[in-house]
Amino acid sequence: MQTFEDWDDEVLSAIQSPTLFITGDRDVMKPEHTVAMWRLVEGSRLIILPATHGVYMMADFDGSLNTHMIDFTTREVEQFLNN
Repeated sequence: MQTFEDWDDEVLSAIQSPTLFITGDRDVMKPEHTVAMWRLVEGSRLIILPATHGVYMMADFDGSLNTHMIDFTTREVEQFLNN
């Protein structure tokens, strides 16, 4: 992830499938970058959570779980997929 070089704007602009961007405000990728990608994908959705990398989907690096955050993310993804 730390060596990923990004997608060209043209690649993101060409996405025609329903797209949901999810990130944490203290994630590896800065929220500003996720917002920039979200703006390039027409009709996409964006969620920025108060979280570090991935803890809104799984255990933190120290093994601790935030079940409330995981449950919230799961509900939001389910809602997105069902609409």
